[in-house]
Formats: sequence, structure tokens, C-alpha cells
Amino acid sequence: MDNVVSKTIISLRESGFFATMKKVVIGIRTRIRVIQLDRHGIRFDNQFGLETQEIMSLEDQNIHPSDREHSVAYEPTPVSFMCGVLEQLPIRYQDFSFIDLGCGKG
Repeated sequence: MDNVVSKTIISLRESGFFATMKKVVIGIRTRIRVIQLDRHGIRFDNQFGLETQEIMSLEDQNIHPSDREHSVAYEPTPVSFMCGVLEQLPIRYQDFSFIDLGCGKG
């Protein structure tokens, strides 16, 4: 909670009230969306020791301000969607290796 408060204070200083409130609303909406779309993604992360469910804003990613115009927030693909896509492939899974190129988050 302290992290949220300190980020809000910094944003208020750097961006002003209305820009900060816009970030807060967008943050809340995106977190609700992730929870609604992919509840079992949390179980997936726990099972495999991952951290893929959190949407990360540019500020959360420690991107230099001059690089932000070329950057986007990290938004995970819902586990349920990815499983659905993979289930539709007409292949013998044991004959293939899945390589997740990822986004470079970590």
C-alpha cells in the first residue's frame, strides 16, 4: 500500500491532479478486467512460480522518460485465452516444444 501512495504522490507532483486521476481510473479498470477475464491465471502463476497476471504501467517498468513514447504497458495474455488457442491446434503436443518469447519484462 505504501508503494501505491508514494507513486500517487510522485504522479501528483509530476503530472498534476487530473492526469493522476486518469492513471488511477485506468489502473483500476485494467486490474478489474484481468480479474474478470482470467481468474484461474492466479492459480497458474502459483502452480508454476510465475508472475504473469499483473498489468505493469510504464512507470512500474522503470522506463526512462525519453523512451516512454516508444513503449507500452505490460499486459499479460489471459491464461484461459492462451490455453484455448493451444487446445485448437491440430497437433500431437508431445511432438513439439513450446517456446514463449515473452515481452522482456524480466
